[in-house]
Amino acid sequence: MDSPIGIQPKLHFLGFSVIKVEFRADQDAPEEEQVELGLEPAIHFRDEAKTHFDVIFKLGLEGKDRFLLRINSFGSFMLEGDVTEDEREGFVRLNAPAIVFPYLRAYVTQFTSNLGLSMTPVVLHPMFFHGRIPDLEVPAPTGETQS
Repeated sequence: MDSPIGIQPKLHFLGFSVIKVEFRADQDAPEEEQVELGLEPAIHFRDEAKTHFDVIFKLGLEGKDRFLLRINSFGSFMLEGDVTEDEREGFVRLNAPAIVFPYLRAYVTQFTSNLGLSMTPVVLHPMFFHGRIPDLEVPAPTGETQS
C-alpha cells in the first residue's frame, strides 16, 4: 500500500470555435424530409511533442429538396504531464472528441431553433467515438508569400 500516486496527466480543454457555416433552406419544399448526417472528425497536432492539438469536425446535414447545413468547427486541447503513447491515443482520439461533440450538438440545435422556418429544430444524437480518427495533414509552408 506504499505505492506513490504521482502526478496524473491532465487533458485541458481550451475552447470550442465554429469557423465556417454554410446554410440553405427552401420553405416551399415538402415539410417532411429525411435529413442525412455526415460527420468527418480529424486531429491536428500543433507541435512535434503532440501536447497541443485540435479536434476538427466537419459536419454536414442535408435534405434533398429542403435543407443544407455545413459546419466546420474545432476544439483545442493541451496535454500536461507524462503521458504514454497509449494514454495519448486515448485522450486524443476518444476523450477529446467526446468533450467537443456536445458543443457542436448544442450549436446545431441552437442554430436550427432560431431559423424561424416552419421546421423542427435538428437535435443530433449523442455519439461515441472509438476507433481511429485520422490526423489532418497540413502542408508545410513553401516560403512563398501572397500579395
